[in-house]
Amino acid sequence: MQVPTRQDQYIETTKQQSFEKDFHLDWEHYETWEEATVGERASASHTFTVVAEDAGGCA
Repeated sequence: MQVPTRQDQYIETTKQQSFEKDFHLDWEHYETWEEATVGERASASHTFTVVAEDAGGCA
């Protein structure tokens, strides 16, 4: 699938540059939930590291 280049204007961080732009690729491996509650922790199949750049430089 051809991914529109207009999305490029929203890529700001180093991490975002590494993301695949075609969200249809490997969709069957996406993790989904029936419901989510704000403030509650739950186990997930992937672990993500969040750095200051991800939050707009806010610490």
